[in-house]
Amino acid sequence: MQAIEADRVRAALAAFCGEPVYVHVETTNGAYAKHPFGMFGRNLVLRAEEAALAGQGPYRAALALAGEPGLGPSGWLYVEGLTHWEEGEGRLFLAGYDDRNRLTVSLELGRAPFPLGTGDAPDAKGARPRIERIAVPLDPALVPEEGRSGAPRAVGPADPRGRAARRADRRPDPARERALLVVLPHPDDECFGVGGTIALHAANGVPVTYLCLTSGQMGRQMGDPPVANRETLGAVREEELVRSCRALGIRDLRLLRVWDKTVEFRDPEWLVQAVLSVMRDVRPSLVLTFHPVEGGHPDHCAAGAATREAALRFAAELRRSGDADLVPRLVYPVGFRARAQVGLSRITYPIAEYADRKRASREAHHSQTSAWARRPSAPSRRLRARWERALREESFWVEAV
Repeated sequence: MQAIEADRVRAALAAFCGEPVYVHVETTNGAYAKHPFGMFGRNLVLRAEEAALAGQGPYRAALALAGEPGLGPSGWLYVEGLTHWEEGEGRLFLAGYDDRNRLTVSLELGRAPFPLGTGDAPDAKGARPRIERIAVPLDPALVPEEGRSGAPRAVGPADPRGRAARRADRRPDPARERALLVVLPHPDDECFGVGGTIALHAANGVPVTYLCLTSGQMGRQMGDPPVANRETLGAVREEELVRSCRALGIRDLRLLRVWDKTVEFRDPEWLVQAVLSVMRDVRPSLVLTFHPVEGGHPDHCAAGAATREAALRFAAELRRSGDADLVPRLVYPVGFRARAQVGLSRITYPIAEYADRKRASREAHHSQTSAWARRPSAPSRRLRARWERALREESFWVEAV
């Protein structure tokens, strides 16, 4: 996107007046802010009779909604804090960024509906989830190695000597896992808190499948400087995700493409069926997802809840068929929720040997992490210390289903 040129933007806005127009409008300060706030409306259908742009930058845009003749507008759509713009075929994109190039506000106008992920109603009653499977090319530098170390150090919350954890996790050696299924909602979720563990299993010859529920379309980071808009960000992040998977050794990537930030609002049964279908195909011995309550982000918790329910159903199927020994275990990354009391045992994987893989995974998500390299003061010193620790070990809660 480019800095707003007031006269050109006024002309572009005026071109959408006098006819029905599809609108995407949002404000956000991020789900991890101390006091998060935000809203978005997508595919609101409005008819504007006038449009205006005011200010010296950041700018304010207003649409006067068509009303009865002679009675003035029936209402207003007003957006402030706009700094950048871009035109597309039948579309106009306006956005506002803060001093760290994070999206704060967006206004988009289109003559056709904006996409909502996979299909117009991917969770419609009776509709089967559509999952695209992507075979990730093998990175020659990451090949299975016999006898590699890396078995997790078990630590049970009720027993500091680890007996509780060992009871919950009876096969802690990654090389013994049948398959690892990772179910997370966003591109880059596979990197920060779990990337070393994924690389550890892949290096031990464990097949890894990653079911990513969204394309991260609603992320605030668009690159530094911005390299995408709200409509192109999903495709950019999918490309970055493939590179990240290659760095970690994930060969089997599956995309559900639910619209970002709406996972918790989807039909829960539809989500469960999506995860269960992959679980039946992969037949994992270990399933990695977010904790259903302590996931830290609404999409994280919704992904964890759907995955846990799918695992319970899959386990019941296996027991009925006499394959109880194939029932998988669930592991949830502890991450920043280390002090949460969830009543589960914990295991810690030493992953320093795979720190370079984890760094490569993070760097693959350039649109989300480029600001780190350009701005030495961001993120905070505390967050950097956590990241350095995360390059040495990763901890998980363990649940047997």
